[in-house]
Amino acid sequence: EIFSGPLFTTFLIGVSTNLLALWYSMKMQSYWKERNVHYVKPLPFLGSLLDNVTMTMQDQDSKRNNSLGPIYGAYEANSPTLTEADPKLLRDIHVKDFANFPN
Repeated sequence: EIFSGPLFTTFLIGVSTNLLALWYSMKMQSYWKERNVHYVKPLPFLGSLLDNVTMTMQDQDSKRNNSLGPIYGAYEANSPTLTEADPKLLRDIHVKDFANFPN
């Protein structure tokens, strides 16, 4: 009697939907791992955004640069972002090789 009826069906649909959303979020947040790039460990759904609330941007960048190196990945929710803090690499990307990147 407990396992029949609309309440149990609604419960199963809700649990299934949440598990599917969690799986999708974790799959989307495997981008940097698959490419062997050092990255900030993300939280499901939030990514690395929790640090935006707990520290200033300067403190975040300094901490991450010290622990992960001058090039590292992070996630804004499920979107991967790359941070490069090497001035030579930045110059190469934004000046020398700029014409090689598509719009």
